[in-house]
Amino acid sequence: MVEDTKAEGEAPEPEKQKAEDNPWYLLATLYGVPDRGYQALQDKNRIAWNRYYAGILDEITRKKLVTENRHTGEELTPFSGEELEQILNVFEARCGVKGKKPPEARESTDFSNVKFESSFDFSRFLFNQLVSFHRATFAASVTFESATFLGQSNFARAIFSSGADFASAMFMEWAFFYWATFSHTGDL
Repeated sequence: MVEDTKAEGEAPEPEKQKAEDNPWYLLATLYGVPDRGYQALQDKNRIAWNRYYAGILDEITRKKLVTENRHTGEELTPFSGEELEQILNVFEARCGVKGKKPPEARESTDFSNVKFESSFDFSRFLFNQLVSFHRATFAASVTFESATFLGQSNFARAIFSSGADFASAMFMEWAFFYWATFSHTGDL
C-alpha cells in the first residue's frame, strides 16, 4: 500500500503540461527545437527570446548586462516594430493557431507544472520579472549556465532527474528551490 503524504486539505497536484503546449516554451524554441549540439539554432532561439524581453529593460540594466559580458548589445537590442511583426508571425506558425500571440514580455514567465521530456538548454537566456518553474519536471538534463534572472525565480518542487547546470547563472533577486529534487549531480 502506498502512503499518501499530502497534508489534509491540500489540493491534488495538477496533471503535467507537455512543454509543446506551453507558450513560453514555444517562444523559447521559436525557430524549432534544436537537436543536441545544434548551436546555430540554439543561438537563434536565445537571441530572439532575449531581444523580445529586452524591450522592457531599462537602459541602466541593459548597459550593466552588456558591460559585465552577461549578454551582447545585439542580444539586448529590442525588436523594431517590423521585426516584432515578423516574430509574431513566426510564433503564430510555431503554435499552429491562427492569431495566436506570444505572452506579453511584461507578464511573468510561467513554466509551472511543465514536463520537459528532452534535454533543454536555457544557457544565457534572460528572464525578466518573476519566472516560475514551480513543479516543473525535467526528465532529461537541463542547463541554465550563465542565464540571467532579473526578478524572483521559483523552482519550488521542481524535479531535476538527469542533471541540472546553473554554473555562472546570475540571480538578481531571490531564487526559491524549496522542496526541489535533484536526482543527479548538478552544478548550482
